[in-house]
Amino acid sequence: VSTQSTGIAVRSIKCFFCTVNSLDVQVMAEAESRYRSPLTHRYPSQEMSFIFSDRNKFETWRKLWVILAESEKELGLAVTDEQIAEMKSNITNIDWKRAAEEEKTRRHDVMAHVHTFGAAAPLAAPIIHLGATSCFVGDNTDIIVMRDGCKLLCRKLAQCCEGLSNFASKYKDMPQLGFTHFQPAQLTTVGKRSCLWLQDLLMDLQELEHVLSKVKFRGVKGKQWYQRRVRGMVIMTRLKS
Repeated sequence: VSTQSTGIAVRSIKCFFCTVNSLDVQVMAEAESRYRSPLTHRYPSQEMSFIFSDRNKFETWRKLWVILAESEKELGLAVTDEQIAEMKSNITNIDWKRAAEEEKTRRHDVMAHVHTFGAAAPLAAPIIHLGATSCFVGDNTDIIVMRDGCKLLCRKLAQCCEGLSNFASKYKDMPQLGFTHFQPAQLTTVGKRSCLWLQDLLMDLQELEHVLSKVKFRGVKGKQWYQRRVRGMVIMTRLKS
């Protein structure tokens, strides 16, 4: 390859990338130019979309922080009723712009929302996430979201099974030609075929109910040092009093 040809190729590549970069801002501003999962915009119900939404996720974080503060108050830590009340009144008051700015600065999603919540509830800011680890809100919220999603699926599956059961009963005597390997087979009924579909759905429902019966909350312990840290705070609070 000649030096001249190589130079032309390099200039062409540079020109191409300059053109792409000049379009970056315009492209990124268009929602249609970003990847969207069909699981989030085509197939789910509004109920399921909300369960897995950022709003539900971060509001659940705040609810867990309220529960943490109430538990620590019972243990004797310096947490007041006024602080807890302020937290409760700001569970849905999320400043999304501030949260994004905090995460960009701190590079930590939990700390970003700790400080965002603290800005909305300044009296409670010193005791938000007190003594806890990121796993407390992160892992437990994931479990709560998956549990609620499974509960919604169970309800919808039960409704589907009821409708299919009624359909099977209604058409239990209607004949139809069965197929095997895409070839005509013996006669059966629409009701009989419907019962086969119904059996599969019932097995799915039973599996989901089994999963739900085994779901366990991870608790508040977090890392190994968490209990020692809380115990130390309780001892110091009692010594001061």
